[in-house]
Amino acid sequence: MKAAVAKNEAVSKAQFDKRIEKISNDINHLNLSVVLYDKDSNSVTFGGDKTTAPGALHNVQASTIAEGSHDAIDGSQIEKISQDVANIFGGNAEFSEGILFGPLYHLSHISEDGTSKDRPFYDVGSALTGLDENINNVNSRLTHVTNEFTQKIDGVSKDSLLWSNDEQAFIVQHGEGKTNSKIKSLPMETFLLTQWMQ
Repeated sequence: MKAAVAKNEAVSKAQFDKRIEKISNDINHLNLSVVLYDKDSNSVTFGGDKTTAPGALHNVQASTIAEGSHDAIDGSQIEKISQDVANIFGGNAEFSEGILFGPLYHLSHISEDGTSKDRPFYDVGSALTGLDENINNVNSRLTHVTNEFTQKIDGVSKDSLLWSNDEQAFIVQHGEGKTNSKIKSLPMETFLLTQWMQ
C-alpha cells in the first residue's frame, strides 16, 4: 500500500508504526524531564528512572519546621540551623559552605600538685572530661593540704600553753607523752596574773 500523502488518504502500516515509534520516543524523552510518581510506590524520583544521574530540586520555598510537619525545608533554613548549632558550641565553631568546623576550647588543666597550664580541647566531650579531671585533682589537692595543715596544728598543740577545762588553768604538756614542763623566763606580772587566775 502506498504511503498516504493527502489528508483524505489512508495511511499504510509502515506510516502508522513510524508514527507510534515517534510518540513512544517523545514520551520516553518527556519522562526524563517531568516529575512523576514512582510506579507502585509512594515516592518521586527525579530524572525518570533510578538508572539516570540524580537530579536537583530548585526554588524550594521555606517551610515551617515543627513537629508533625511533612514539608521540605530549603538550604537557607539548613544554614540557619547549622549556624545556631555552631553558636551553641562556642569556641569559634562555625558552619561555612556546608561544613561544620568544630570548636577550640582553651581551658586550664590543674594537676594534683596544684599547678595549672593551658590545654586545648577540640570537642565538647573532651572539654567536659578535662573539667571533671580538674575537679578531681582539686579535691585531691584540698585533701592533701588539709591533712598537712591538721598535722602541723597537732604538732603545735603538743608544744603549746593551752587552757584546760578540767584543771581550770593553763597547762604546759610537751610531746606525745604529755609530760609536765617548766616555764622559764616568765615575767613577774605574768606570774602574778597566773597565780591570781588560780
